[in-house]
Amino acid sequence: MDKPSLAAAATPRRAPVWALPLRLPRTAVELARRQLEKHRTFVKFSAVGAIGYVIYLALLFVMYDREVFPFLPAKGAGVDLLLFTHDDSLLLITTLIGTQLSIIAVFAGHNLWTFADRQSVPRPLWLRFLQFQGRALVSTLGILTVAVNVLTLAAGVHPTLAVPVGLVTAFVWNWVLDSRVIWRPRPDGRPSGRGAGG
Repeated sequence: MDKPSLAAAATPRRAPVWALPLRLPRTAVELARRQLEKHRTFVKFSAVGAIGYVIYLALLFVMYDREVFPFLPAKGAGVDLLLFTHDDSLLLITTLIGTQLSIIAVFAGHNLWTFADRQSVPRPLWLRFLQFQGRALVSTLGILTVAVNVLTLAAGVHPTLAVPVGLVTAFVWNWVLDSRVIWRPRPDGRPSGRGAGG
């Protein structure tokens, strides 16, 4: 009786051709899982940003489209702001309030979830929040608010359709600054001690 060779025993058996479709879904799921794990922080960043976007749009809808606050000016009421005039003060007010509330919500989400496991450079929470606000002045207030107001007033685009125009540029700006400056990884890899508010 011949003994099987060692090389034949070490060679894995190939699955039959009919079993290939059964393996593909598991392979695709495994690939997706590995990609999500590899880009976990970016996925979290995107999810938190999407929540901020929903908050912004919800406030815009409630405050601007539904006009539920009678003490705010009516749609189309202009305002003179020293350096410029704005043809719709209600739109300006609602975009500024929506922007600020979404900024606060996104900061909380990033600090408590997106970058919570990152070994980032330690700094007080108030300083991190001020840095985040400074970044938001450029991206959210600058890019997003200006895009919505200009497209709505100059081009006649509805505000909820104008929002995505500024989002793509603001998203890239936010990711770069948040991941590389505000929650910058520690060069030595030591824990950041964020549990104490940093």
